[in-house]
Amino acid sequence: MDEHAGGTFLLGLGAQKAGTTWLSDHLRRTPGYTPGFMKEYHVLDVLDVDDERQRRAPMLERAAADLAAMAAGEEPAAGAGTRLQRASMLADPRRYHDYFADLLRRPGTRATGDLTPSYSLLGAERLATVRDAMAARGARTVAVLLMRDPVERVWSAARMHMYANQDSPEVAEPAVLERFASPSYDARTRYEHTLAALEQVFDADMSFVAFYEELFDPARTSEVLGRLCATAELPLVDPDTDRRSNATPRDRTTLSEEVTATVARHYAATYAAVAERYGADRVAALWPSARHVL
Repeated sequence: MDEHAGGTFLLGLGAQKAGTTWLSDHLRRTPGYTPGFMKEYHVLDVLDVDDERQRRAPMLERAAADLAAMAAGEEPAAGAGTRLQRASMLADPRRYHDYFADLLRRPGTRATGDLTPSYSLLGAERLATVRDAMAARGARTVAVLLMRDPVERVWSAARMHMYANQDSPEVAEPAVLERFASPSYDARTRYEHTLAALEQVFDADMSFVAFYEELFDPARTSEVLGRLCATAELPLVDPDTDRRSNATPRDRTTLSEEVTATVARHYAATYAAVAERYGADRVAALWPSARHVL
């Protein structure tokens, strides 16, 4: 049995609003990829990340309520199995690794994964723990990171909040200016931190880093996906480039040059770190807002 006989676990490291849902949907249509019961498990981040730990108590409380209801002889509520399984992973992270290893043992399965965007906030120690735990179970781990122009990522996240709150498009710029430097937005846009942790733990052939803008360029999509499929030892299926998952409408609102420059300058170190790794010309071509900092 060779070292890859256990298959591949794809550990998604984000970024939020950078195409992870679209990628997950594409993988679900790929022969040899066996998805689990969720796209985003929110286990590792809830264990490690300060602003995600708030999810833990509600998760466990709901699971406890499910158990109490079943103990009283009631029929399990919809989703009880999912909630209990995730609660067991939070209680004992070994169950997280066991679950995906079990998926990889299914006939015909070559890969599975957890694409939780806020895993971009995980440190190198946690990434190494996952890598080593899956290796001990006979599987290899491939880290997956999608990066989007920081200004566009921030703007998309702000629009998501706007539409959730039913705000009018006219508040787009104030929403961006209010949020772009907040701890939650800032941490999820600092690709340099995610890249540093990824590079510390994973060899180049065990990581897949791509640009959102190339993933959704019809002329490049198959090439980008082909790299991931080759790494995960999956076949390439035709991508659906006409559909965007969780896309937030732009209406007719655009960000002014002043606001674009303000956000870009805040993330100057992010642009510089990505340009250092992937080339300034490439970054400038893919991320127009880079003109303010490169």
